[in-house]
Amino acid sequence: MKKIFLMGRSEAGKTSLTQALKGEELHYVKTQYTNTEDDTIDSPGEYAESKHFSVGLACFSFEADGLLWCRLQMNRSICSDLEADVLSNVH
Repeated sequence: MKKIFLMGRSEAGKTSLTQALKGEELHYVKTQYTNTEDDTIDSPGEYAESKHFSVGLACFSFEADGLLWCRLQMNRSICSDLEADVLSNVH
């Protein structure tokens, strides 16, 4: 299985997309540290917002097969639309 690295600013919807891909109920959770699963790497928004923390993005990028840069605040309908697209390109 391939692994997607989710990056983007705070509240862009990285964790919401991760929850949608897993079929979980969507609920807001502030990501405090990088969460690595079998198929996703979910990073805190601060890593993308600060040059000081961007080294963390570089380190985790080596574990990923693909990158998804989240730019929009996600909601349930956007996550549902993206879920099929992401899964069809990864699996």
